[in-house]
Amino acid sequence: GAHADVLKAGVFGTNGVLNVGGGGLSADTTLKLYAPGSNGQLNFVSNVTLGGNSAKILAANSVTILDNIVVTILPNPGPAADVYVNFVSGVPNANYTGSDGNGTTTGTFAGAGANSPEPLSSAPPFDPASPAPVPTRTRIHPRPPSTVRTGVINVSSSDELLALLDDVHPGRDGRVRIPDSNRGSHGRNASRFNTAANLNAARRAEQIRTASSFSPRRLPQ
Repeated sequence: GAHADVLKAGVFGTNGVLNVGGGGLSADTTLKLYAPGSNGQLNFVSNVTLGGNSAKILAANSVTILDNIVVTILPNPGPAADVYVNFVSGVPNANYTGSDGNGTTTGTFAGAGANSPEPLSSAPPFDPASPAPVPTRTRIHPRPPSTVRTGVINVSSSDELLALLDDVHPGRDGRVRIPDSNRGSHGRNASRFNTAANLNAARRAEQIRTASSFSPRRLPQ
């Protein structure tokens, strides 16, 4: 006999045949015997014991226990074997007597026996399904919008810079904000800046002339 935690034997061709006989098969967790092809056959050809505390699953197009053969399911009491076969006109391809077989042979289940046959399409998969891969997400963090307004003011001379500064006043937060000059001296405010620069230049020139024409008198000794 053979013993394992999980014991599985299967043939998967269209005409696959799995013959089981002699001794015993024992498993602690799962025992599966499969021949699920469209003409697959699982045949018990001599007395055999299916033991252990495992679930016992027999799945094939047809399951046959030959005449006068006994398949013993242990432990007893314990869970019965699960049988999955194809049906023809409502009759299961369960070729044995008792346990809701079709009675075409005299072979039987003994011990804990077998449950009534179920459709082969309902059989558990031979191998456990692989877990679906977990998708990974790449999280993109957008840059927060800037709260600082940036700009470029082109100043062609110091007079123009003075004109800009004469035209501004500090706000409540103490910051000085310069009006938009449309990025150069060709904007719609350029003529205003140039006029202010010329006025400031003329004002400073007048102040210089006034200072130079002043003649201090000599104080008496």
